[in-house]
Amino acid sequence: MWRARVKKYGALLRDYTCLNPPASRAELITIGRGIIPSVVPDEVRIGAAWQLIVAAYSLTLAPLGWTAETWPGDEVVLRRGADELRPWSELSAVVDGGTPIAAWRERCVRAGIGELILGTEPEVVKG
Repeated sequence: MWRARVKKYGALLRDYTCLNPPASRAELITIGRGIIPSVVPDEVRIGAAWQLIVAAYSLTLAPLGWTAETWPGDEVVLRRGADELRPWSELSAVVDGGTPIAAWRERCVRAGIGELILGTEPEVVKG
């Protein structure tokens, strides 16, 4: 399911990396519009964008030893050794203004995932 979603809509994330994720409500709506072009409430588009973003993080990090864990009704938690990443709740806090984007970026750098491009197979940004 994640792989199919990213294969179909991953290009919507081509300008984002783990370090520079979609970080505003407007960006989420734009991504969601690419998934659901019909007239729907913005909250529906935002939900579709989050599904794509979580799938992209899960697939991008999996080849690097991160495993996705979830229980029905819970969010996806990515784990690698002692590291844990919760893309939805942690990035929601950035979008909502509760967490500065600088804190998210520092976290990604410490985890060694900063330059990974979302929506593709793992690839590091050059330059």
